[in-house]
Amino acid sequence: MEYGQTSSIFGSARMRVVTACAILFIQSLIAAPIVASAQDAGSQGSSDQRHTTRPGQRAAAKPLADPSADALNEVLIQATKLGLDTTNETGSRLNVPARELPFSVSDVTQKDMQLYGARTVNDAIEAIVGVTGGFTSGSIPYYGMRGFTGNDVSVMHDGIRQNTASQSARPLDTFTLASVEVLKGPSSVIYGEGAVGGAVNYVSKSPDPTPQAEALLSYGSWNSTRVAAGAGGPTGVENLNFRLDASDNSTDGYVANNHSEYRAVAGSLGWQPAADTKVTWYETYLQDSTQNYYGTPVVYDAVVNATTGVESGQVSFMKLYDA
Repeated sequence: MEYGQTSSIFGSARMRVVTACAILFIQSLIAAPIVASAQDAGSQGSSDQRHTTRPGQRAAAKPLADPSADALNEVLIQATKLGLDTTNETGSRLNVPARELPFSVSDVTQKDMQLYGARTVNDAIEAIVGVTGGFTSGSIPYYGMRGFTGNDVSVMHDGIRQNTASQSARPLDTFTLASVEVLKGPSSVIYGEGAVGGAVNYVSKSPDPTPQAEALLSYGSWNSTRVAAGAGGPTGVENLNFRLDASDNSTDGYVANNHSEYRAVAGSLGWQPAADTKVTWYETYLQDSTQNYYGTPVVYDAVVNATTGVESGQVSFMKLYDA
């Protein structure tokens, strides 16, 4: 019994100590904000005393904040015109603005070609959404759009149809062109039969009365070189202007035996006797020598000894096993 009483006495004393500590801790938490508020009020009061003015005394001007401290960064927004109010030769012969045409017409200007690094017309065509390009046998370029390809896409030069693509299309350097225009959809009403998928129009640079000159020199991977120059302006004869461009484009390609060369000379004369009358003569000389890469044959387990002897690039014997 004495031991139990002693434990009860110590336990009650311990509870009193814990309770006292808790009360002191709570009082300290309550007193801290009160002291801080008193200090803030005191500092504000002293500040008000410093700025208190006597009757008849003029108040001191407060210093102005530095406007550059809160200044925002300047944001410059520029609008770019889409050219929807300009006329398009490929889309209409009646000078209808592009926004009013009932079909899709896209174009890649000479500035765009230089920006994209488009060396050939095929490179420029592939910059247009929904249009693909490539080469078939004989280095004949072909274009595909809306599920049609080959002769179902007409190829024109300055609006004049160049027969079927398989007979007349050749790879071209883009320097001699002002733009490449593509009409997506049936266009046989304008350009005759065969334009079920669409039409591609090469637009030559036209003579201009303003004197101008251009030059281009580039070197890139796979020993690719490109040299071109052009000039235009008045001829000295009244209302007669000229334009002359020449280019040489060559590359070894990304695989062996894939060397390509494109040469072109384009000239034009424009005579404008009146504001609404203009006669333009175009002449273009093209020369190309290409060795296009059509892919490497795939050899798999079903083909054994497909080529046992090759002489001068010709297969002399072939043996195939059924898979």
